[in-house]
Amino acid sequence: MRQTQHRRGRSIWSAPILALWVGVAVTGCDSLIDVSNPNSVTGDDAISPVAATNLVNGALFTLQDGYDYLLQSYSTASDELTWIGSRDAFQELDFGTLSNSANEFTDTGFILFAQGFWMTRETIRVLEEHNAAGDLADEIDLARAYLYGAIMQTSAANWLDDMVVASDRREAAPPIGPDNMGQLYTQALDWIAAGLAIAEGGSTLERDLLAVRARTEHSQAVWNMIGTRPISVSNQGLVNAGAASAQAALDAVATDGDDWEFTLVFSSSTQQSIIANSVNNRLELAFGRDYVTPIAAGTIRDVEAPDRGIVLDDPVTGNADMRLDVLFTAFEDAGNFPVLRVATAREMYLILAEAALANNDLATFATHINTVRGSMPDWVDGGGVAARVMLIHERRVNMFLMGQRLNDLYRFGQQSSNWQASSEAVNSPGVFLPITKTELDANCHTNPNFEC
Repeated sequence: MRQTQHRRGRSIWSAPILALWVGVAVTGCDSLIDVSNPNSVTGDDAISPVAATNLVNGALFTLQDGYDYLLQSYSTASDELTWIGSRDAFQELDFGTLSNSANEFTDTGFILFAQGFWMTRETIRVLEEHNAAGDLADEIDLARAYLYGAIMQTSAANWLDDMVVASDRREAAPPIGPDNMGQLYTQALDWIAAGLAIAEGGSTLERDLLAVRARTEHSQAVWNMIGTRPISVSNQGLVNAGAASAQAALDAVATDGDDWEFTLVFSSSTQQSIIANSVNNRLELAFGRDYVTPIAAGTIRDVEAPDRGIVLDDPVTGNADMRLDVLFTAFEDAGNFPVLRVATAREMYLILAEAALANNDLATFATHINTVRGSMPDWVDGGGVAARVMLIHERRVNMFLMGQRLNDLYRFGQQSSNWQASSEAVNSPGVFLPITKTELDANCHTNPNFEC
């Protein structure tokens, strides 16, 4: 099975579409609906109890597709990626304009993300029905579905100003409204709690659920500062949330150590990453110039250079933070098939460090921040670098392309060097990506030419 092109979708889904995604998880045959194909699936097949595992795998496929594509727009609007190619839609995001519903990359990203968002919700609905009826062969499938649904709920709230939450595959739903986006975190946490009730017992699935719970709790607290405009930031942007879940995730699987990662893996046998393709292949995007020196359009950075042009200095040493070199090189070496980190042990320690700092417990902050720093020189209270500066830097380096940088820029009162003085990001901090033109045109609740 190969994926070389991305698809556009509509707001109203049908059983054949669901069957297609189950087919993607089942087989790599060219014709899934050919009557001679023994792997051909129908809408009823897709929601039968025996298809549960494949249905969850299909949900993961759509999750990766949409998460990756929309993350590209989000990260370009932050300072992590920068436009170096010929596509003006990337320039628009790079300069700090996010709300254009017709931006080609945001539009495609939103539709693919909406497909994954719907698919994970639908998978949970179907598997919950089977479980209630006693027909679900393995409850772990349901726990996985809860995890994937929670990722999409939290990402939607983190990245989007508004969302359509369709409850039925044949009926369009209205947008929930910007002020209600915070409710998506609540749904995510409810699903995680249900997943943990199934996956308890020291498994990596339990660890991943706990880690995503910590991430969701932390993100929810950040959203409460910046999710409605004008934003209202308190305590210098610091939040005290997610610490108990973060510690639980670190304790869940003792053999994992201090550097585990929960990732989305792209491969030639599944699908390619659009972000990696834009950076490594098409050369439309590059790593942000606030991290590494700019490169000319249409060229590839000299990865063999001794310092690679890293311009982001470590606050403790005052020298280029070469941990970025390791990260960037691994991403480039992966071609179109990198891993995208969703939650990591380092993020858990950063959540713990921030909670300690929010409570002015600098000793505990130092313990956690220096665990993240690993072999780098320790941060020392009173050593000349403010704890808040240290936290911001470590989040920036260790959570690169993890879909939280723009939120951090807003809450910490910072800006990308690419944002234009007249841009939305500068003049209306807290603005995120919109519901886009394809959805607006297709949805009867947002298009006055259609009747619901």
